Amino acid sequence: MAEDAQAEIVRFLGDPSNWGDEGPTLPPIRTHGAYVFRGARRALKLKRAVRFDYMDFSSLERRRHFCEEEVRLNRRSAPDLYLRAEPVTRQEDGRLALGGAGDAMDWVVEMRRFDETMVLDEIARREGRIRTALLERLADRVHAFHAVCEKRQDRGGADIFRDIVEVSQRQCARFAGSILDPAKVAALGRGQLRALERNGALMEQRRAQGFVRQGHGDLHLGNICLMEGEPVLFDCIEFNEDFSVTDVLYDLAFLIMDLCERGQADGASLVLSRYMVHERQMDGLALLALFLANRASIRAHVSCSMAEVAATPDEAERLRRRAAHYVELGLAFLAEEPPRLLAVGGLSGSGKTTLARALAPLVGPPPGAFLLRSDELRKAMLGLELNRPAPPDAYGTATGEAVYAELRRRAGQALAAGRAVMVDAVHARPNERAALAQVAAERGLRFDGFWLEAAPAVMEKRIAARRGDASDATVAILRRQLTLDPGRIDWTRLAAGADTEELVRQALRHLALAGQSIILNSRDSTPPTQGGG
Repeated sequence: MAEDAQAEIVRFLGDPSNWGDEGPTLPPIRTHGAYVFRGARRALKLKRAVRFDYMDFSSLERRRHFCEEEVRLNRRSAPDLYLRAEPVTRQEDGRLALGGAGDAMDWVVEMRRFDETMVLDEIARREGRIRTALLERLADRVHAFHAVCEKRQDRGGADIFRDIVEVSQRQCARFAGSILDPAKVAALGRGQLRALERNGALMEQRRAQGFVRQGHGDLHLGNICLMEGEPVLFDCIEFNEDFSVTDVLYDLAFLIMDLCERGQADGASLVLSRYMVHERQMDGLALLALFLANRASIRAHVSCSMAEVAATPDEAERLRRRAAHYVELGLAFLAEEPPRLLAVGGLSGSGKTTLARALAPLVGPPPGAFLLRSDELRKAMLGLELNRPAPPDAYGTATGEAVYAELRRRAGQALAAGRAVMVDAVHARPNERAALAQVAAERGLRFDGFWLEAAPAVMEKRIAARRGDASDATVAILRRQLTLDPGRIDWTRLAAGADTEELVRQALRHLALAGQSIILNSRDSTPPTQGGG
């Protein structure tokens, strides 16, 4: 069936009363691969009879198969949303019906309708950004999803990824000169291939280690919704296993890229660090720039394709501008800078996490320096929920030494992978500070340590205001810390009682990054002074 022959089915599905639903008749949502029809209680998704290099819905049997696959795969993460695959049938009287006894003319995915205002891209548009607490839950949710995804050895290797790069490059090249800058498109393709040459062996190693799994494949903010306050992943890729059976970091990279494209590099940094706290191996970070650039490349040509079928000239122009922005972003991900190690230390309540989260996105190519936070790592090492209080024995001397050793090990791995690193921990003892600086020195890299100082009353107030944070520091703990001698502090001292933006500016001047724009998650419900312990 050619796509124009679906016109009758589109008209039929466009009226929800034809399929037993109610509510106003809404225009279908049209993407490059599907139509979505919305009733009051349900939504139906019809795959368009199209064929691209990367997606083939050209036959009825293929559309049936992929409808069934879409339901099966999406029920892993959204079982309450995805109901069934249903045929659109031709009755004896010639009329169409949903799930009738006649011959199947096409197939649809039947879903439970959800509140479209609670999709994360709509929340980001409405509120300006995604709040920290939600991003933390989202990163935890994505990691939990990946943990149960099927491991695969038959896909996800360097050769298949080369094909993905070449397909996305060909698709972008279709629009070079009309929408996209030809030189930048070519540079984006060359940069990805160079990165693949450098890291192909690592990609194969991670496949052998079980990091290639049947994941989501299209994990951007438009495919995540809030249901009962929790993030739910939906609309995964079912039509091309080259896109969905991949390294889990490639799956995560779409979400990180999407946050960066929307100007929330701090949120992207947070999601990456929160996801990786659940992992022991940091070497996969060497693939991050390639994965991010490729996700941007794919989104660029998809935006171009959507511009061709946009409903209005204004919408088409918006999509063309966004496509060009994706190409620019892809090149930014591939920018090569020497890694460096940074640390923020100080007593509990001094504002370490606030400064670390503000600085990390500003150091190195987006999403910035890889952030390691001792409060989160401690709980991950002990198998505890990150934002729930840990038992007192989690803070013994031996546990603390193990946490700091693991911080240094992970920092070293991330530096070896080519990423700048930001460490957020108290570092109250001289030997702890010296050991961290040595991690950079052993690799011939620059180290910068910041020591935050604030009045005890200020720190006590910040600790008392914390809610739902990984830090378990109390006012009593702070008072014990104040009796200790930290020894000679050779890190750069910063007065943490200052305005957060001014504190960030001081740190940037020291780092010779004074021209960077400051990123602050000012719309968070938590106070900007809330930080690590």
